[in-house]
Amino acid sequence: MQKNNEINQQLDLLKRNRRRLLESDADDEMISECRLLVELIEQGAPYLTGFDETLFHSIVNQIVVTEQDQLKFCLIGGFAFTEQLPKEVFGR
Repeated sequence: MQKNNEINQQLDLLKRNRRRLLESDADDEMISECRLLVELIEQGAPYLTGFDETLFHSIVNQIVVTEQDQLKFCLIGGFAFTEQLPKEVFGR
């Protein structure tokens, strides 16, 4: 019984450590992506005169339709913003 309790305590400790390490890896990845985002923006043109497809694909991970007239842009580094589509898009 005592040996079983010791093993369970060790197992709990190992699970906590594993969880902490996984969270740390996720944080490291997010920091790395944030640095990449900053580098991409700093290396780009001071202002854009049109759509830059290469830059767009470099920084946007996903686009989600949140409502019929709203898009959520998920960027590298965990950043996200929602954009309202103009009414003209739907012919209203």
